[in-house]
This record gives sequence, structure tokens and C-alpha cells, in this order.
Amino acid sequence: MSVGFVTIPFCTTAKVKVQQILGHGKSSSYIAQLYEARCTKNWGAVPDLARKVVKYAPNRDCLALAAGINALVNSKSGEASYQFGEQEYGIPLDTALRSGKASALDILDGGVFRAALHLENKRYDLALTSIPTLVHRPPVPQNGTSQEAWAGVCVVLGTMVEGAALEYNGNTATAASTYRAILPYMTNVVALPSPCPELRDRSEELLTRIALFFSGEGGSRTTQSEEATQAFALLSQLRGGNKQTSLATCGTTINASQRQLLRVQYENLSAEIAQNQVPGSHSNNHVDNHTTFQNANRSSDRRKQVADLIRNEKDYETLLLKETRFPKADETNREVLSWIELVMNNWRSLCGPGWTDEDLGSGGKMAVGRRTLDVSIR
Repeated sequence: MSVGFVTIPFCTTAKVKVQQILGHGKSSSYIAQLYEARCTKNWGAVPDLARKVVKYAPNRDCLALAAGINALVNSKSGEASYQFGEQEYGIPLDTALRSGKASALDILDGGVFRAALHLENKRYDLALTSIPTLVHRPPVPQNGTSQEAWAGVCVVLGTMVEGAALEYNGNTATAASTYRAILPYMTNVVALPSPCPELRDRSEELLTRIALFFSGEGGSRTTQSEEATQAFALLSQLRGGNKQTSLATCGTTINASQRQLLRVQYENLSAEIAQNQVPGSHSNNHVDNHTTFQNANRSSDRRKQVADLIRNEKDYETLLLKETRFPKADETNREVLSWIELVMNNWRSLCGPGWTDEDLGSGGKMAVGRRTLDVSIR
């Protein structure tokens, strides 16, 4: 007896459901790949992945358009391409952001890169109005290459774009407030054991900008050195052995060699030394236990301050001697001369009445004098 095979019709509804499931799987995969490509700076893969996200996840248009601007900006194609980006990505992104359908993360992503494109096109006021509020109420930074990790990149870049736009508009007071407010967040970023490459690079760029701003490039070194010191400390932790910062993202180009950064940091530390010349009460014959404790803490803080200065001084001098040519008899090297003048000013401060041998650590004022002499004759 033969057995017949019955063909069971595959209903249209079931077929649609299967397609939806497969499509959802593809969309999730492409979205994850897009975040990973952006986090790992694989800019060549971003445009194609963004197109696939548009095809399989049309509700994530903010993500796809922001990624398009992201790739465009990092290609450093020039002004003409940014104007093209306005038509290709900027205007559609405005519509997507206004639709009310985007998630909070997509609004953060889209808003930051909309602001970035405005900045590239030198529309600073529009850049400022495009910064999403989540930049000022940031989520906790995350490791890895997930969409949660990408949020940290958006916060850092959004702050940099906002600060740059404020600086270009001449509003340095608000720029200072913006940079100051992000420093606690940057402390958390630097503490991450494995931040993604893009978060690391953008954080380095932002901290460099903040350090230079509060060291006199945009702010006032004499009144804002605390922020500069903090930014330099975070930058040092983040950079490790890297010797060069040359980053250009979203209209905020910074070209700063390690020697230049060390010099600015030395000037900042020197300004702190010069301000900290208030004579102590060490000469009093009668000193109670509380005063002794206060003086011990004061000397400990000052020893750390001097140790930071000496370490920076050695690092800067090493690079200065390595990277610059010693001037001939009829030549002048302004960097060397101004450096020696700074060293001499620090010698006058540290060997003056406002500092004690205990404040200065091993060797006291004699050691300061010997170091100054060594610098001046090298």
C-alpha cells in the first residue's frame, strides 16, 4: 500500500510571523554590530551597518542617522562633505528626533551628533540648542561595546561640543561651568577597567581641552588651577605611556604634544606654588597638639605639591633637551629662557619665608637650590 504525502498549506499569517521573527533577529544583530563598530572605531563598517539598521529596524532611524554623521565627521572630509551631511543626515535627523518615537538613548545619540554637525558647519547657536538634556544628567559610564557603553561616548562628546560652541561664541564663563560640571563624571570614566577605544580617545580629547582651558587658554590660571590640576591628573591616568595627543573631532581640533602639555601643567603648578606663600606659625614657642596636627597635615600636603612639581619639572626638562636644539651664541630660544625663568621663580618662592624645610621634603631648601642650579647650567 502506497503512502501519499499531504501538502500542508503554509498560511500567510504564519509566514509573516516567521519573517518578523527572522527580521527581529537580524535587526538586533545589526544594531549590536553597529554599536560595536562605533565603539571600536571601525568607521569603514559604519555606513553599511547603518543602512541595514534602517532596513530591518526602521524605528531606529535616529541611531542610523547619528551613525552616519559619526562616520562622516571621523572621515574628516572637509566643509563640503559637512554641507552634504546636512541634507543627507541632518534634516532627516531633525524629523526623527521630533517624532516622539525615539528612545532616550537614541535621543541622546541623535541630539549629540546633530549638535556635532552644526558645530562642523559653524552654526554654534544651533549646536547649543541641539545638546540633549541627558548630557547634563548622564547615566553611569559602562565598559564594553554595548549601547549602554556608547552612551558614555555621547556624554563626553556632547560636553566637548557644547564647550567648544560656547568658547567660539565667546561665552567662556558658561564654558567653564560646563567643563567643571563634567569632571566628576570623567573621574568615573577614567576608573573604568576597560573602556571602549572611542570612549577612551574622546575622554582624552575632552580632558586635554579642559586642562588647557583652565590653564589660561580660555580660563584664568590664577583662580581656576584646581580644575586644571584635576584634569591633568585624570589625563595622566588615562594616557599612560602615550606621548602625543592629536585629535580632531567635531570642530574641536586639539594638537598638543606631551611637551606642550607638561609645560602648561608646570605653569599651573608654579602658579599654585606662588599663591601658597603664606608664612606658617612654625616659629611660635607655644604650640598645642591641635596646631601641631594641623601643621603636620599642612606639611604633608605641601610635600605632595612639591613632589608633583619636581616630577613634572624632570619630565618636561627631559623632553625639552631631547626635542629642541640648544641655541648658538647669537640665537635665543624663548622656550628655554622662559622655562629657566619659571624655575628661578619657583626657587624664590620655595626658598622664601612661606615654606619650611619640612614642607619641602628630603634635603629641604638646600635640595631646591641644587636642583635650580643644575637646571640653569644644563
